Amino acid sequence: MMRLEGKRPGDSVESSRGATRPDKRSLPRLSDAMTPFVVYILLCSAATSHADCDPNTALDVTLGPQANNEFMCGLGAQEMFARSAIQPKDGEYIKISCVRRKVVAQN
Repeated sequence: MMRLEGKRPGDSVESSRGATRPDKRSLPRLSDAMTPFVVYILLCSAATSHADCDPNTALDVTLGPQANNEFMCGLGAQEMFARSAIQPKDGEYIKISCVRRKVVAQN
C-alpha cells in the first residue's frame, strides 16, 4: 500500500515493497497534452470533387472536437455538426477530415 498523506505533487512515493518512484499525480499525461488527431469540418462547394476538398479549397473550415482515434474523429465531428446551426445550402456539402498530428522533434 502506498502512503500519500502529507505529500506534495512531485514528491517521491514509497510503495509497500520499499521502492521509491515519482508521484504520478504530478506527471503530465500525454492525453492531456495532445490528442493524435486534428478534426476539420469542411463546408465544400458541390463544384469541388470530394477528393479535392481540403482546408485550402473549402468554403468554410471549422476545427472539430479532440479525437484519440479515427472512429472518435468521425463520431465527434458528426455530433458537433448535428448540434450546430450550420447547414449546407444547395450546391454545398460537408466533409469531415481527420488528420494525424505530426510530431516535430525539438532540440
